Amino acid sequence: CVLIGAKGGLVEDCTITNNVGNSSSGAGVCFEKGSKGVLRRCTIGGNSGGDLGGGIYVPTGGGGVIDDCLILDNSARYGGGFYVNGATEVTNCTFDSELYLEKEWSGGHFVNCYVSRRTIYARDGKVLDEDQDTTFNYCASSSIAWPKGVSNIKVSPGFVDSANKDYHLKKSSLLRKAGLATPLLVGLKDRDGNARLANGAVDIGCYQTPNPGLLLLVR
Repeated sequence: CVLIGAKGGLVEDCTITNNVGNSSSGAGVCFEKGSKGVLRRCTIGGNSGGDLGGGIYVPTGGGGVIDDCLILDNSARYGGGFYVNGATEVTNCTFDSELYLEKEWSGGHFVNCYVSRRTIYARDGKVLDEDQDTTFNYCASSSIAWPKGVSNIKVSPGFVDSANKDYHLKKSSLLRKAGLATPLLVGLKDRDGNARLANGAVDIGCYQTPNPGLLLLVR
């Protein structure tokens, strides 16, 4: 397990897989209470927790930033992929694991993220509802009818080969250029090293379609 402490820190370009936790939280990554750390361009997969957050666990009062990460095939009693009860900024991530959002969670934001078919839960076991302060903007899912937020879409993602864990986007994918370009993305790169802002257009999910550049035809 990777522990991101209360004083913060940066975990970048790491693969965190196949950990088994017997405690109640965070077999893959665990944010401590009050942490403002950053998890960026990481793969969190195949981790198995006990009760809460097999992949990533954010406790009450936790926070920080999770950016350009791929979260898949994690398991736990609640929140196999991501258990959240703290104000966390989540941008340009692809989730192919369950999200579990605490009912009283406040101040967190998901932007430019893809969430797989698995349902997003609140503490009472119901689908995400209007009572939560969680915000989803410019996010996509193939099955979730987004209850609130801006420019969220319900579409097939158009991954190259998700069955074999290739979550790059096909040319026909509706996730291409469907994200929100913000000043915070200036200078940032995706998991392949491609500039996140390509001609001002941002893709949803953890992979950005590279800028084809200038084609010069000489006759």
